[in-house]
Formats: sequence, structure tokens, C-alpha cells
Amino acid sequence: MNKTTTSRPIYKIALLVALFVLAGIVSWLTYRVNTLSTPPQKEMTQTTPDENADLSVRVTSGKKVFDVNLPEGWGPIHNATDTDYLAIGGKEQPDIHSGKPPMITSGPMYGGDSPVLFSMGVYKKNGVSPPEGEGRDFKIGDLKGKKYRLEYTTEDYTQGLGTHLKGDIHYDYEFTLKDKRVLRVWYSVYASDPHNLVETVDELVRSINIL
Repeated sequence: MNKTTTSRPIYKIALLVALFVLAGIVSWLTYRVNTLSTPPQKEMTQTTPDENADLSVRVTSGKKVFDVNLPEGWGPIHNATDTDYLAIGGKEQPDIHSGKPPMITSGPMYGGDSPVLFSMGVYKKNGVSPPEGEGRDFKIGDLKGKKYRLEYTTEDYTQGLGTHLKGDIHYDYEFTLKDKRVLRVWYSVYASDPHNLVETVDELVRSINIL
């Protein structure tokens, strides 16, 4: 047999083996390059807001006569530092589903003729106008008082409450303290924004702690 004829199959086999080895080396190198160039992936964890989170804030009045729990979205409310008085101005109802804590500012008390949506304070006996409307018993723990409701059927003016229009509703909570001063809480629902949050206000009033 011719040596040239015999060596050709061996050569072809050797060539095929070399090609397979080379292909394997190229595949391995490609894998290593891709592995090194791709940063490791961190495990992603999805977080969702806690809808049950308590966003209320407990606030102490300026002269430290009481503290109270202000609910989510309550305000903007001003806490007077020179007396025991907190108030929300305007006629727009707070968003108690805002997902935000109450907005609170502090500073000296200031007055004006602008509408007040919510206020609470401590006053000398007979130092403020008496409540109006239909009253019913209301308690803060062992402290007994009254809650009054007055709905305006025509445009009206009541001293101490400002001008009210038809459809406005006014709530007034009154409690006599041990030193004979009175704790008053006022809340108004104006016809321009009739979203009534009186149940929230009820809970707010019940959260008051006399210090």
C-alpha cells in the first residue's frame, strides 16, 4: 500500500480532532468572557407600602395642659407655643388617606377673620361663647362633656363662629376641667367641601389626655 494513501485518513482524523479541540477552547473562552463581563445579579425583593402603618403624631399643647393624637394627613395645623391652642384654617378638609403624617407648625398664636376648619383650646370659664345646637353626652375617659351639632339652613352669623352659609355644619365639644377652665374643640364642615370627617374628629377628641 502507498504510504501517501495510508497517511491521508490519519491526517484527516488528526485534523478533525484538532478542530473539535479548538471549537471547545473557543466555546470555553467565550463563556469565561461573558461570565467575567456580566456583573452578578442581586436578588431583587419587592417592597410594598404598609397600608396599616400608624402615621398619627401625638402633640402636646403649648402650655402643656393636654396632649392629643393627630391623625394621618391632618392639617396643616398650627400649635401655638404661648397658649394651649391648635387650629386648622380655611375650609378645605384634610386628606386622612394621604399616606403622610399630619403637617404641624409651631409658633406664637395669631388671630384673624379667616375661616377656621378645626380648633381646640383651653379657656377660662365664660371666656368663650356658649355652645349652640343639639347636644349629647360625650366622654374622654372619665372626663364627661357634651358634643353639639348645628346645621345652618340659611346664611347666618354667630358670634365667635364667623359667617356660615346654608349647608354648613358646625360641631362643638365642651369639657370642664378640674381647675374650672373649659376645653373646647370646634370642627366645621363647609358646604364648599362637604366631606364630613366628624368620626375622625370624635376619635381625635377621645385621644386627648389632660396632663
